[in-house]
Amino acid sequence: MGSALIARLLRAALSRAVAAGASGAIIGALDAGAKAAIAGAGINEVAAASRDGFLIGAAAGAVLGGAGGAISEALAARLRSEMALLPTLLVDDPEEFARRYNALVESLTPEQRAAWDAEMQGRRFVDKKFYDTAKQQFEAGTSSVAPEHRFGQEAFEDWQQAAAMLDEHARSGQPLTAEELQLAHEAAMDWKLSANPGEIRTEDVLAGGQVGFDKMWSALSPEQWNVLRRNPVIQLLEEGMADGALTLRQQADGFKTAIIAYPPQQFVQDHLDEFFAWYVAALNSMDPTALAATAQRRLVSIHPFLDGNGRVSRLVMDDALQRGGLPPALLTDPNLDFMVTKKAWIAEVRAGVVEAYETTVRHADIFNAALERLDGQTVAATWAMILGLTSDPDALIDWLYPGAASGKSATR
Repeated sequence: MGSALIARLLRAALSRAVAAGASGAIIGALDAGAKAAIAGAGINEVAAASRDGFLIGAAAGAVLGGAGGAISEALAARLRSEMALLPTLLVDDPEEFARRYNALVESLTPEQRAAWDAEMQGRRFVDKKFYDTAKQQFEAGTSSVAPEHRFGQEAFEDWQQAAAMLDEHARSGQPLTAEELQLAHEAAMDWKLSANPGEIRTEDVLAGGQVGFDKMWSALSPEQWNVLRRNPVIQLLEEGMADGALTLRQQADGFKTAIIAYPPQQFVQDHLDEFFAWYVAALNSMDPTALAATAQRRLVSIHPFLDGNGRVSRLVMDDALQRGGLPPALLTDPNLDFMVTKKAWIAEVRAGVVEAYETTVRHADIFNAALERLDGQTVAATWAMILGLTSDPDALIDWLYPGAASGKSATR
């Protein structure tokens, strides 16, 4: 088979591959082979170029956000299907979900683990919308601030110490106590002395608002109003006093204003005692993701500290998850916690656990790992069947790998 004929075959195949939306690996192989044939390379050089192109195309593929190219669209579809079932698996069989997750973590190379850990830590600390923007700016060179330092390097490093403490505590299997919580808060808020790190608050606190005098009032949708009304430890004060500050759209949608007040300081310790008694008992009776979401929601509602309650309550959430072998949740919007229904918040936490799994997949690069387990002959046959190049896959195998098909060399 001459170079000109090979070039025409590969160029035709390349056009069909692009039109069919084939994977980066396939397109890379066909493109590299065609260019080599056009340049007059012999069959062996074309085959070598195709193999190199397959690997390069795989590495440059955009499957699952850049995790690496798929072996084929068939394999990619199967893997995407498995990923789509993760939310159901998490609910139906959290132990199997945990087993798969931990197997992925164990498969990470030292280089992959370092990059994975940096992203996981950063995303646990920084809200997704801020993290993604900071990451884009940092990678584009328009900002010198690493995404995990979006809220301050010192604050992140202090949080890391607290996270390491509670993560290790979760792995130990020892019950979480109020003392452990206070130590975690002391570590996480060491950068901000006005937060009285590690000390249970001795004064009343209000949630930040958006409207009215000193922006003390919150603009609440009817759903948020009902959710907060049902919260056993939160109070709504000065209801309706700032309704005049609502936008016309908010007024039309039935919004109301109120000041959100956390429990009076004299009741905080009692609420904490009740919380930890419940938490220890629930560890052995509740689904791990429901437990994690409920624990975080209850603790942040109590608001036991002057500041840093969201960060520390989410560490408790991750404590519950990691006790079940699950990954920490990478939340999209951590501020929803007690502002949505319990059911909706559990769904948010579960979505965060799935995102953590998917983040691990990207770093483990399972697509290229699968590529390494396949031999070139199988790959060639896959090209043939997917692209419809031939009804005889052996012919394509024999062309790319002389002498492989049927155990004999082909005539060129």
